[in-house]
This record gives sequence, structure tokens and C-alpha cells, in this order.
Amino acid sequence: MSDLRKFIEFARERKISDGMIRHLLISNGWKDREVCAEFAAVVLDVPIPEIRDQGGSRETFFHLSAFACLYVSVTAFLVLLFNLIDLSLPDSTQNSWEGQAAKTTIRSSVSALVVFFPLYSLFTWLIRKEIKSAKMVAGGAVERWLTFMTLFLIVMTTLIDVSTLLFWLLEGEITSRFLLKASLLLAVMLGVFFYIWRGTKKWSLIPQTKPVAGKA
Repeated sequence: MSDLRKFIEFARERKISDGMIRHLLISNGWKDREVCAEFAAVVLDVPIPEIRDQGGSRETFFHLSAFACLYVSVTAFLVLLFNLIDLSLPDSTQNSWEGQAAKTTIRSSVSALVVFFPLYSLFTWLIRKEIKSAKMVAGGAVERWLTFMTLFLIVMTTLIDVSTLLFWLLEGEITSRFLLKASLLLAVMLGVFFYIWRGTKKWSLIPQTKPVAGKA
């Protein structure tokens, strides 16, 4: 039994009010959270439940890794599509060096996809496994922050894409290659947005189990 709990029990036996006990402890440097936790242990038969949004280093690692792999995969996929368009619809002013650079970029994008997309799938599977084993909770603080930050970035990218497309359309200088790239960017961003948004709908459907104590 901790010294704090002993003091609370001793003071309550001396008929000192809980408010006065709390005031004495806090005024002597004890944190309110610690005092409340010990009061709960003395007065209640069950401990105070932990909040479901309390993330740890393990949760942060898995979710950061998953979202980082998703960012790289989407970027590499877009770069791959853009360079394929450049090769399929070459500009009359494009020289052979630019065409070779596009081929090099395509190989680089494919390499990134081969590495990062399977990693994204792996981290997603590990997160689901951690949730099922009660080491994580679905829709925790880290996942929520990263999810809605990603949705915000997607919305901003989509709005900029549409705004740029309208600008060049009004200028009358839009090309078929630019229109195709803008359309692909819009389609990919909307696809990723609804994929992530659908994941948020599942948070309330997954049984929430208290994380196992002692996990980072």
C-alpha cells in the first residue's frame, strides 16, 4: 500500500472530509490525478477505467508507419501515371533526354510501390491484429489525428487541383495531357479519401476492449 493511500485512509478514519484531505495533499505537491486515483482505490471497489484514446509508443509506431507507407505509395502511383501520360502523349518540344528521365522516374516509382505498398498492407494487418488481441483500440487518439490530418491534406490537394484546372480552362491554354493528369489526380485523391473515410465508420463497429496493462 502506498504512503498516499495510507494517509487518505488514516485521515478518513479521523473524520476529516474528503475535500480537506484532497486540499492538504494538493497543497503539499501531490498531483490531482494521483490523489483522485488513490481516493478511488480507497472508496470504490473497482479502479477508474482508462480512457480509450490513451495511445502509447507501440500504437504510434504502427500508425505512423502505416500512414507514411500510404503517403509514399499514393505519391509513387501518381508519379507513375503522370510519367506514363508524358510518354504516351509526348510534347512537341520534349527532347530525348526528357523522355529518358521519364523512363527512369517510372522505374523509381515502380520500385517504391513494390516496397511501400506491401509494407502498408502489412502494418494495416498488424494494427487489426493488435486490436483483436486488445493491445490497441480502434479509433484511438493517434489514429484519429493521423486520419483526419490525412483527410484534410486530401481535401486541400483536391481543391487546389480543381482550382488550377479551372484557371487554365478559363485561360484557354489547357492541353489534353494536362487535363488527363488533373483528372487522374482528382480520381486518386477522391478514391483515397473515401477509402480512409470508410475506415472511420468502422471504429464504432469494432468491439472496444481495454488495452492490456503494461503495454507501451
